[in-house]
Amino acid sequence: MRFKIVVVGLIMVLGFSGCDSSTNISKNIIKQEEKQMLNEIYQTKTISGRAEMVEQVVAKYFILGIDKSTVVAKLKGMNVEYSLDATENTIYVLHRNKEAYLPGSKTMEIVFYFDKNNKLVRIFSRIYNTI
Repeated sequence: MRFKIVVVGLIMVLGFSGCDSSTNISKNIIKQEEKQMLNEIYQTKTISGRAEMVEQVVAKYFILGIDKSTVVAKLKGMNVEYSLDATENTIYVLHRNKEAYLPGSKTMEIVFYFDKNNKLVRIFSRIYNTI
């Protein structure tokens, strides 16, 4: 009898922890994708005084047609500051990989454009050396 209780308890613990870990795994995958996008953008070779367009990188992670709320959620997950412009129906992102005065500092700019249904219709993105 005592053996059955231990076995049932063990099954319940494993069952509940399995449910929780699958949620954690999916959250970790999302975080990894977001981190991967930033790494891919900041690894782009830049020449001083010239911006490099990186829309193709951003478009891999922010697919045209997704909702504005999805874009905002991904940006929050990346810990990237952004501003919403309701009159233009756009989201602006300005992000640096390190402090502006440090060597190797790069600045990333992204503008997400949405239609009247709040669907992503266009992306403008570039990166340049900050100093």
